[in-house]
Formats: sequence, structure tokens, C-alpha cells
Amino acid sequence: MGLTETKCPVCGEATSRIIKFGDKEMSIPRACKCARERIELEDLEASRQRIRMRDAEIIRSGYLDTAYLEHTFDKDDSPSSKPSLDLNRYVTKWNEMKQKNIGLLLMGSYGTGKTFYASAIANEVRKLGDYVLIGTLPKLIHEMNSNYSRDRDEIEEKIQNYPLMVIDDLGIERTTDYSLEQIESVIDLRYRAKKPLIVTTNLTKEDISNMSDVRQARIWSRLSEMCVPYAVIGADRRKDIGKQKREEASRLLGF
Repeated sequence: MGLTETKCPVCGEATSRIIKFGDKEMSIPRACKCARERIELEDLEASRQRIRMRDAEIIRSGYLDTAYLEHTFDKDDSPSSKPSLDLNRYVTKWNEMKQKNIGLLLMGSYGTGKTFYASAIANEVRKLGDYVLIGTLPKLIHEMNSNYSRDRDEIEEKIQNYPLMVIDDLGIERTTDYSLEQIESVIDLRYRAKKPLIVTTNLTKEDISNMSDVRQARIWSRLSEMCVPYAVIGADRRKDIGKQKREEASRLLGF
């Protein structure tokens, strides 16, 4: 009696195939529908795991403060506002922005959402698989100098090679000569790398154009070449959040 094909008791598809070699027969395993679906699920989960690991590595190596992770476009309380729509388009055009080295200078008063939108862009770029370096310059400079020979080389490599860099809350209106030297060094590294830079600042165009310090003026001149200015205009979100908390405390605590 010759060999017979076996079948899956669940889906009913064959789990083996009979092959003849002359007068001999051989049973070859084959994947039934159940097995194929299981393999697809395992491959999908493996792919998701690789993405999660890559995502975690991008965050670990480039986010100088994990608070930036909280800011995403889907949490925007004004999703139909002009800044939200405009800056979301920067993400949809990211490949072109990256290729053409187009950065942003997000300008506006306190609480208008500059950090929120810069972080939201960074998080979307991260989801696309590109490494992002994001943080304030004081934090960045501290990290560079905490272990000079090792950390400085590592961070300079990130400044030069990461597809996107975000400098949050750049003011430099009150700085020492040493700080200016460090800021110039960071900006110059990114400039020479010819990669996009996003900067947020509370300074106005008038503040920048009227700078009397030559080194500060030089830094902002360089930034104006690297970044397209964009005014983030709106109500002070921090005041709104504070008001909401006071109202909630009054409701819950009675004062």
C-alpha cells in the first residue's frame, strides 16, 4: 500500500505531498492554511518587534528628554488651526525636506505651541524610521561635556549624521563667551552636514535683526540660512491648561 497525503484536522488542507522517484514514494511536508496563517502572523509580529526595537533605539539615542514623546499631532487640541495644518504638511513632505535640506525656525511667544509642534514633527519622522536628535542646547552641551573624549565625539556624530535635529527654546540673549562658542560649534556642525534643523525660539524677527553682539548675530544669520521662519501664533496654551486645572480642582476639592 502506497503513502497517502495527510490532512489538517482543522482546515482540511493537505499537510503533506506524495512525490514519486521511479518506483519509490516520498512524503513531503507542506503548509496548510492554518500553518500559512500562523507563519504570516509570526512574520508580522517579528516585523513589529523589529520596528519597536528600532523605535526604542531612536528614542534612546536621540531624545535628550523623553517628555518630547508626549507631543504628537493626534493630541493637538487645535487640529484645524493653521500651524497644525501647515506643520503637519512638513511631515508629509519629509522626504523632500530631507533631500533639499529645508529646516524650520518656529517663532512665537510663550505657550503658543512651538515645542509641541517641533516635537510632533520629530515623533512623526521617528515613526518613519529616521533618527532624530532633539533637546535644548544647554542639555546637549552638558551631554557633550560630561565625558569629553567619548560623549562629545558620539554627540557630534549624531549632529552631523542624524536626518533631523531639533533645538528647543533657543534664546542666547544672555550667554557667556563659552556658551556662545559651544552654540556656534553645534550650529556649524549641523550647517556643514547639510541636514535639516528645526529650532524653536521666543525671539522675534526684530530681536534677531537688532542684535548688537557680533557672535550672536552671526549665529542667527547662519540659522536664517538653514531654517525657514514660521510664526506660531495662538493663545497661551499654558494658561488654558492652568485654567482647566483650577476649574477641576475647584470641582473636586471645593475651592
